[in-house]
Amino acid sequence: MQRIIGARTSAHALAFGVASMVLVMGVTRRAAAGYEPHKYTEPGTGLVLEYNLYVPNDYDRGRKYPLLVFLHAAGQDSDLPRDLRSSGKGWTGSFLDNGDDKKYPSFFLIPISQTNRSGWGDGRSDAEKFEGRLTIVVLKQLVASGEYNIDPDRLYLTGPSMGGRGTWDMIEKNPGLFAAAVPAAAPGLDEPEKVVGENIWSINGERDSTVGDNRKTIAAIRALGGNPIYTELAGHGHDTWRDIYPSDAFMEWVYAQRRGVPWWYVSEVPKVPHPLTPGQPAVTGPTGPADVPDGTGGAAGSGQDEGAGGMAGATQGSGGFAGHTDAGAGPVNAVGGGNSMGGGLPTNAPEGDDTGTPPKSEASCRYASRPSPGSASAAWLAALALVVTLRRRGR
Repeated sequence: MQRIIGARTSAHALAFGVASMVLVMGVTRRAAAGYEPHKYTEPGTGLVLEYNLYVPNDYDRGRKYPLLVFLHAAGQDSDLPRDLRSSGKGWTGSFLDNGDDKKYPSFFLIPISQTNRSGWGDGRSDAEKFEGRLTIVVLKQLVASGEYNIDPDRLYLTGPSMGGRGTWDMIEKNPGLFAAAVPAAAPGLDEPEKVVGENIWSINGERDSTVGDNRKTIAAIRALGGNPIYTELAGHGHDTWRDIYPSDAFMEWVYAQRRGVPWWYVSEVPKVPHPLTPGQPAVTGPTGPADVPDGTGGAAGSGQDEGAGGMAGATQGSGGFAGHTDAGAGPVNAVGGGNSMGGGLPTNAPEGDDTGTPPKSEASCRYASRPSPGSASAAWLAALALVVTLRRRGR
């Protein structure tokens, strides 16, 4: 009798172990690295936003991850309608090269726009563009859902040209949402007071048609007490992102940022391997942690994934960054906010044109789809069948 009970107990334990293993395997499949295609339809309006979500390699549910929103640039009308396979990666492929996918494991959210006319919005216009608005809706829902362990204090935004315009527009409309925004080859915005506390790195070219307006925007933010970084590449036209995105400086600066923490507490001014336009200073305020006065805090014990400590005693206006960590301990008083759109595909397009072919690094980007909805049910049925078989053998 004891043998029979022991056999049944062992059978049940083995079956439970197999079922658990099947379930874990199912979760692993859902988190397979690559680009997941999605379509969001807004209730009530029926408006649609298609987007790719890139899941980082070796995703670990027990760890928090940053997420970067990439907004593509405009192109030719002949490119329309766009689809996710041709336009849903943008320049994110270059963010996975040279070991950066291991050094900066990150989610990417890459929506696509079905227009070439400021589809993401424009900081110089009050007109709302639904694709930009829905991008923010999708982002907030993704973070709040808990489907993936995404750190709300490490949300980043970038995009060139049309995407850069959207980047400015989003941070203007969504103060305090992003940890950092990098608009490229884009003019600016009408309400600089809304982004004074944002971590902004604006990129432009000396010969870009948008550079004059961009300089005015940066000057206005600085006049109000902000400290945006401005990189103007000498001799460049409407193409600056093609040099900045693949650089080490871009990844290093962006992924050092935390929401509510001034960029100069955790990083230096990015050092780009290109000459800058004379007379256009990168910053007019602090340039890095060395400029932070003693007693006002600093990057104490911060870590990318499980950092302890954080911005102890730092202040900016009435805000402070006491005990902020990636684990979510301690308050963060965010000043300002960010929401941007932008992005671009071109590498070989002439100046002034946003069209072109994606960088060759995008060949390394994998396209992953979710398992069928019935896969979990099938796994449990297989496990149940194993339980029945083992119980019969135990008799």
